[in-house]
Amino acid sequence: MKIAVCIKWIPDTAEKLELREDKKWIATEGVDFTMNRIDQCAVEKAIRIKEERGNEDEIVVFSLGPSSAIEGIKMAMAMGGDRGVLLTTDEEGWDTSCTAEALAAVLKPRDFDLILFGHESGDMANRQTGLRVAHLLNLPCISRIRDLEISEKSAACKRETEAGLEIYEVKLPAVFTTLGAVLATPRYPSIRGIMGAKKKEIKEIKVAKGTPQLEIIELEKITNERKGEILGDEKEPAVSNLIKKLTKEGLLKG
Repeated sequence: MKIAVCIKWIPDTAEKLELREDKKWIATEGVDFTMNRIDQCAVEKAIRIKEERGNEDEIVVFSLGPSSAIEGIKMAMAMGGDRGVLLTTDEEGWDTSCTAEALAAVLKPRDFDLILFGHESGDMANRQTGLRVAHLLNLPCISRIRDLEISEKSAACKRETEAGLEIYEVKLPAVFTTLGAVLATPRYPSIRGIMGAKKKEIKEIKVAKGTPQLEIIELEKITNERKGEILGDEKEPAVSNLIKKLTKEGLLKG
């Protein structure tokens, strides 16, 4: 069986990020990047499937981004991926539509049985890329899965929703977008894995951006400043002051 895992190389969201002067993206100079956390879980699930099936399957890891994004593929190789494909571009303004078109064009002729995505990225969180790729490839897609079992020609999975769990069985090939550690906690690459990754093939393909459907006009930094106010004291209880304040703000009627 051939398994594809699509990953994204993103700014480390644990760092303090600042906007560029044009406010269209973050200032990336000096910022560490990493593989999207949920994508790491997708890679881990692919490796576990391969191990459960006797290590006879092939895992190919795909990513789209600048040349530095190859580090994310190397990380996936160290975890246990077999080969990598980097769609290289220095262009900005890639939305989910452009990204899906580029990935689908590369995935289509390779006839994968199973294609995995993380259900969202830590930088944009649009949750669309995997769904769009499935549509372009005319393949079934189940999103937000928290469990996945593979048989020879089909897959069974559990999908998490606000109302509970939905259980599906689908014929392969198919596309799945995965939840995080609830599906598979990613392993730390071993020294052997890191050394072995240096010998694995990573193919680079130059791609051009299509016509975006989404344009970032301006980003705004969210402030976490909070102002406290004491509503009561010994002379006047807090409850009555709170009622007056809510009524004044139009939040309490009657």
